Amino acid sequence: MKSIFVLSLVVTSGVAAASFDMMYLPDETGDFVRRFDPVNRVSLGSFNALGTTKVIGNRTTSHVVTAGFSTNGYIFNGFTGEFKGLVQSPMVAMYLRNDGSEVISYNNVGLRRHDSTTGALLGTGTLGGTAIDIDAFAEIGGGRIAALGRSATGVVLQQYTSSLTYINETLLFAASTVAASAALSSMAYIDSAGSQNLFFTHRTSSNSVSLDRINLTSGGTVVGSIFPTLLSGWSTVSASHQANVMAGHAGSFFVIGNSTTASNVRIGQYYNTGGTYNAIQYYNTTALTLPTGEWQGANVVAPEPGTIIALGGGALALLRRRSRSRRG
Repeated sequence: MKSIFVLSLVVTSGVAAASFDMMYLPDETGDFVRRFDPVNRVSLGSFNALGTTKVIGNRTTSHVVTAGFSTNGYIFNGFTGEFKGLVQSPMVAMYLRNDGSEVISYNNVGLRRHDSTTGALLGTGTLGGTAIDIDAFAEIGGGRIAALGRSATGVVLQQYTSSLTYINETLLFAASTVAASAALSSMAYIDSAGSQNLFFTHRTSSNSVSLDRINLTSGGTVVGSIFPTLLSGWSTVSASHQANVMAGHAGSFFVIGNSTTASNVRIGQYYNTGGTYNAIQYYNTTALTLPTGEWQGANVVAPEPGTIIALGGGALALLRRRSRSRRG
């Protein structure tokens, strides 16, 4: 009974202090997806999802999709951990559209669109331009899909229609300035204070972590200036260590990855406004572990307080069940 009382206080305080952000992150073991409030630095439980290194989700649906590197995708209810369905396509890079309806993916051959509830294949697309692979997607102005990848000449940003028809390509960084084996991070599209920007990270040829801002004009579809800024505190021990970027609430975004401090995860929170951005906080935490190679997580913006209650309620029910079994 004491444990139930203590946990109920934690849940109640969690609701009172709940932020507008909740991350879904693959565990280092690949066995779990963990929920984490990056503003209040609070763990919000986990669910089993074997073989997971990538998680996608957003605020419009309770569903999240998980996958390993180049494996089929699995659809879960992110709040309860209930298995919902299968996306039968290997997914090297993947993205859940803003309205939650479709999973966009790249499978080492071409582009795919899947129904995010049933996993059914809705359409395909062919890589255009000079890209030889795709690492990340984001939905930008006019419902277009931005695809971040590599070509023989360097890092490129491509644009596709909502049905995955190729539109154009922009060279962002020359190959000579980019680490040869480093993976590119996930992208975040931020539309704030009249300024549309894409954020992602990449590893430079000098093995530094660069946070990159791409200014988009003409309704968020035309690539303007590119602003790289070197970061410190994120691990570069492995060439594939990533500092992922995730969109947050009200023009904010997060950079998260393994820290230079052993057994720590490092998180930076930023606010984008008027074509620039400012750091809100940086911190290291031992409350999480992340894969040491390529990985992807998701940030769900503005979860309802009832969500936190539901997560805590499940833990309370488990404690009650254990308490009854001991008394029996």
